[in-house]
Amino acid sequence: MKTLKYSWLYVFLLSLAVLLNGCEEPMPIQDPPYGSESRKKSDLEVSTGKIVGIDGHTHDGQVAFAATGKGNIKSNKKNATIISKGFVWSTEPGPTIDLSTKTSEGAGAGSFTSKITPMSAGTTYFIRAYAMSDTEISYGEEVRYTTPELRFKTISAGLTSFAIEEDGMLWGWGINNNGQLGIGSNKFFSDTPIPIGMGYKLIAAGPDHVLAIKTDGTLWSWGLNNLGQLGDGTTETRREPVNIGTGYAKIAVGLFHSLAIKTDGTLWSWGSNVVGQVGDGTGLQQNSPVNIGSSFSEITADEGHSMALKTDGTLWAWGYNDDGQIGNGTNTYPFTPVMIGSDFVEIGSGFRHSMAIKTNGDLWTWGRNEKGQLGDGTNTSSNTPLFIGSGYAKIVGGWGHVVALKKDNTTWTWGYNEYGQLGDGLFDDEKTPVKVLSDAFFTMVVGGNNHTLALNSDGTVWGWGEGYWGQMGDGTFNDINSNRTIPAKIIIK
Repeated sequence: MKTLKYSWLYVFLLSLAVLLNGCEEPMPIQDPPYGSESRKKSDLEVSTGKIVGIDGHTHDGQVAFAATGKGNIKSNKKNATIISKGFVWSTEPGPTIDLSTKTSEGAGAGSFTSKITPMSAGTTYFIRAYAMSDTEISYGEEVRYTTPELRFKTISAGLTSFAIEEDGMLWGWGINNNGQLGIGSNKFFSDTPIPIGMGYKLIAAGPDHVLAIKTDGTLWSWGLNNLGQLGDGTTETRREPVNIGTGYAKIAVGLFHSLAIKTDGTLWSWGSNVVGQVGDGTGLQQNSPVNIGSSFSEITADEGHSMALKTDGTLWAWGYNDDGQIGNGTNTYPFTPVMIGSDFVEIGSGFRHSMAIKTNGDLWTWGRNEKGQLGDGTNTSSNTPLFIGSGYAKIVGGWGHVVALKKDNTTWTWGYNEYGQLGDGLFDDEKTPVKVLSDAFFTMVVGGNNHTLALNSDGTVWGWGEGYWGQMGDGTFNDINSNRTIPAKIIIK
């Protein structure tokens, strides 16, 4: 009986609800969910045509594409009120975005032109217009558009990662404890790429400070400045870029010192100088750039030593030399540049080790070797250059590892590998060169402290190695799972 009683009560309440609902005004038609074909009527016609223009991307704190779409609506009914709308959705999670709303009175016809913004790079969007009268809905044809991926022209890495777009936009990700990102905030790190500013041409990152050259030749620096390494005449740490001067063409960053070559070939250096790394012969800290010499074409720096190529192909080095990283057969510290050899075209350096490529493609290394970073199959340091192999085109050093591009377009690494920075799928140190596990065609490589960045031929940025502070730019951090043992594309948008 109890069950029957409740059943009759349920029927009564349901009937009452139906009667009450029938007395109300008809519910207005709601905006349809994206992709819906429900309630389509024949007396409304909608056409979206196609996206008629992509304005490109602009930078206002985020990348944005603006797509312009055109459409027309009409109704067979006279004096109809028609609302025309468009909506867009993408492969990424997120709400539907209305493109436009236009009401046409009287004639029962209308049109719209809409811009969709922001749109992320490398994302597929689905766009459709629809029209509503007081009782009917009709849809236009779906339009699909995939925004192009951003293309980059150069990269750099320290504890932080950087990439510069072809249009000059600088992006950064990773640690920011000393303002290395240059964004002006105290945010400790970023595990995804963030835009920093426009107009950049070159970037050089160390563990705690950064140098950059803009397209107009001006030199900018930011980050830790306790020993004058920013070159702005002070020892004040900067969380935003400060201008150092103009007329610069090349830059390099050590642990607490900096190097730069001007367009006239003169070499300038500043920062900590306790082991002679500035190269001016004084051993005194320099808070502003001082001239070291002329006719220089390439520079590299790390921890406490510096190296440079002159336009005649001669190689010069100075500074810290406990492990033989100067390469002159001694372990004394030269406080001014000393010549190491000739016929060189490329140079690189890491934590107390050095590398150079001769004009014939032969690779030579010297200095510290406890992790196999010299690539000669041993762990024995050397204060003179050792021949490693032939066919090399580019060479760079990380804190304890080395990355090289060969003339056959293959990428090779060796040395320290605790975080996967060699890109061979393992975590074992390697005493001889091993091939990076990737089919990508890398045109540029850089070594960070314990990670590696590479620029692919299609302008995309790839990374592998340590990601503890977000260096991989993939949204992971503070976990062993943030490390990458093989190259992965970094999504920047």
